[in-house]
Amino acid sequence: MDGNYIQKQGLLDIKTILVNTLSFFTSSTEIFFLTITISYRLYYGNTYFNFSDKDLLLINLVFTFLLYPFYKKIINANFKVALSGFIVKYIVPLKSKDSLELSTELQKMKTNLLNDIHKDGQLAKLKDLFPFEELNEEPLGADELLEKLYSVLDIDMGNNDLYSKEEPYSQKKALQGFLSGGIYHNDTGLIDLQSKIYRIFILGNQLHPDCFPILRYLDTFVVKQTINFYTDKDDEITRKNVCGITTSGGTESILLACLSARNRWYYLNPVQRALGRKPKMILPETCHAAFFKACEYFDIDFISVKTDKDFFSAAFKFKNEISLIISSFPNFPYGTTENLSKLNELVGIYDIPWHIDCCLGSFINPFVSLSDSIGVLPNFSKLKCTTISVDTHKYGYSAKGVSVLLFKDSYSRQFAYFKQTDWVGGLYGSPTLAGSRPGALVAVAAFTMMYIGLANYKKYSKEIIETTLSIKKYIEEEMEDIVVDKNTVIKPPLKVIGDPQVCVVAFTFKSAKENIYYLSEILSKEFGYNLSPLQNPPALHYALTRVSATEENLNRFKKSLHKALEIYYRKVNDPDFSLKTDSGDTAALYGIAGSTFTRGVADKAIETFLDCLYE
Repeated sequence: MDGNYIQKQGLLDIKTILVNTLSFFTSSTEIFFLTITISYRLYYGNTYFNFSDKDLLLINLVFTFLLYPFYKKIINANFKVALSGFIVKYIVPLKSKDSLELSTELQKMKTNLLNDIHKDGQLAKLKDLFPFEELNEEPLGADELLEKLYSVLDIDMGNNDLYSKEEPYSQKKALQGFLSGGIYHNDTGLIDLQSKIYRIFILGNQLHPDCFPILRYLDTFVVKQTINFYTDKDDEITRKNVCGITTSGGTESILLACLSARNRWYYLNPVQRALGRKPKMILPETCHAAFFKACEYFDIDFISVKTDKDFFSAAFKFKNEISLIISSFPNFPYGTTENLSKLNELVGIYDIPWHIDCCLGSFINPFVSLSDSIGVLPNFSKLKCTTISVDTHKYGYSAKGVSVLLFKDSYSRQFAYFKQTDWVGGLYGSPTLAGSRPGALVAVAAFTMMYIGLANYKKYSKEIIETTLSIKKYIEEEMEDIVVDKNTVIKPPLKVIGDPQVCVVAFTFKSAKENIYYLSEILSKEFGYNLSPLQNPPALHYALTRVSATEENLNRFKKSLHKALEIYYRKVNDPDFSLKTDSGDTAALYGIAGSTFTRGVADKAIETFLDCLYE
């Protein structure tokens, strides 16, 4: 930034701080009325103390600056939610029937989970070869370690066939398109290149650019190329201003976008911060869970909205209290998008920072066709957005562990930086949450971009988009009737949620009486398809990738879905069928969480799953 820009921005900041402070005091009716009430009661309403005007002023100041923040915490919605959650979870017992049912399902989940992950006694073999109890005293040689690993993976040392197993959850199945998302390509040439690049830079660390100057350049290369995808080629000014940082993944990019917006709000609202006021974010209910994580980590309130109109209502109501507006392109659950044109109008009216989450759409988004529901693509040249998050490890086809967070300018980016100037270890600063970072991963990302090239990014994106639209059309228009038996024929029972046009299709039953989770288990156990379960409403989603966006997989999925529906209706129409006894963990656990209507129940299910990851 040049000197004139810094001076101009500084004057704008001073103006903003003054306006926000004045607005805060003129709108904080709570402070006014509470102070007047306390003054009246202390001055006129007691017979024990005689307060002078000076004493009364001092008491009011103490209340305003010390007690008011505590008062705000008590009336805060998050405080009420936390208190009610504590009461529900620990004080008010569940009904005995629900409690027993939940306990049984959680125990069943804990018992089965590890066996579901490790098939055919693999867990016992792992514990025998790599025991937890104590690290081996003497070092083991590379050949011996590889032999042990290969024996667990059932790899023939002679032919190196890594994917020889055929069970539904094996990696081979995932590489054939049976998994929703997860694995985004099976380009063996690219994997070989990535392995070699990783080996070259395996000791690299972006924390030390002086020691690893090539990594510093490759880090910048990834950011600059991502900027090119999200700006117009002929817009040199915007391309020059937009900047970014690389992170460890989409969640960290989202966390830093929220953190930088919060820090900017604190900077521009010093009085509100001193009084304990917290900024708010406007979150669509379909946004990624990482945004709620950011609110919890960084002590930010949020306003959940459902429609474009709700965005405007929330912005009008809270105005200067909002630190960031969130939208997604596309969102994770349904693969749909907010109306970016409308949000651009809103940001123009209220001058509120705006983040567009493109972690999922990443390098597909620039090639999405405009339509009635998509009037503009996420792009700094066309929109007044502040930040955009983009993952390189999804449709950028790089290895896991790198994402990019773009900022409209370096002024916005500075609020994401951590700076410590009086540490005894010296001056310290880092652009991300982590200090040391695995430089090999960003090197892999850079060389992956060059290996793929712009033409192939466009080609792969078009294939994925076309497959997404084909599945959507099949469910909505082309699916044939479901023949259960000679006397029972059911019209196509599924519907697509929203209008997905990028890389994800979400669908559910038209009738709320049906159980989509049981259909999911049939798809998994009988046909090998592992789709992602959604809730509120119950649904499934299929994230398409290069390995699933093939004609072979498309035809196979259509047939599998139709046959799964036939099996589903034959099962549920059987008088002896019981969802509790005949379904698996997914249907049962989602059913329990939904039937008890308690946050604590769902928390327990998640805790049980996470505990099992480290058993």
